[in-house]
Amino acid sequence: MSASSADTQDDVALVERALGGDNTAIRELRDQHHGHLKARLLRRGASEADAQEILTDLWGDCVMGKFRRWQPQAGSSLIAWLSSVATNRLIDHFRKQKYQADTFSRDGGEDDDHPGRAHDTEGVSNDPAPRDAELARLLRSSLACALKQCDQTGLFMLKLVHLHGLTGREVARMWGWHESKVSRTASHAESQNREMTLNEVRRREPTLELAWEDLLELCANCRGSLFGAP
Repeated sequence: MSASSADTQDDVALVERALGGDNTAIRELRDQHHGHLKARLLRRGASEADAQEILTDLWGDCVMGKFRRWQPQAGSSLIAWLSSVATNRLIDHFRKQKYQADTFSRDGGEDDDHPGRAHDTEGVSNDPAPRDAELARLLRSSLACALKQCDQTGLFMLKLVHLHGLTGREVARMWGWHESKVSRTASHAESQNREMTLNEVRRREPTLELAWEDLLELCANCRGSLFGAP
């Protein structure tokens, strides 16, 4: 067994113990990853208070065994999985803030007849299971929107190279083009997809700050559900 396989098995055992209510495992999990998760949340648009609230919520759900288990066979590391769970919570947090602000603006604030009305969050999920799917929905819809708008010839070339293992020279022969033209066309489509996807994510979730590297990491962790049913 390789060192990485042994580490993965140790992480799986740690997560299973934590979700089973083992306080020692929960503390170990928190001690190992809290700082990294907080840094990622801050980079993705959370305030200090937001990050602390989200992580407190996340570790609390871990104690209660309420969120889905890590599946290393899907190809993601433990920290990437935890990062995607935390980012889901950040999206949910931003949406609740927007809902409350919209409600307050629409109603003109609280009044004596409807106390607490401005803080009603009906329609915003408080259940950890549904909200942990929000990130996959956001990435799936943003990618789909971008792919429809990108240069289809360039995208097809990228698929031939990255999915089917063809070389640039083989693709050039198929098109009857010079290899450099194939490279430029594919590179343009790749840049288009990157820009359009990020723009669509920002349009849908303007308070969420993602760099392309963040999006790739999150897509890799969500890939088991990324193109499945919402």
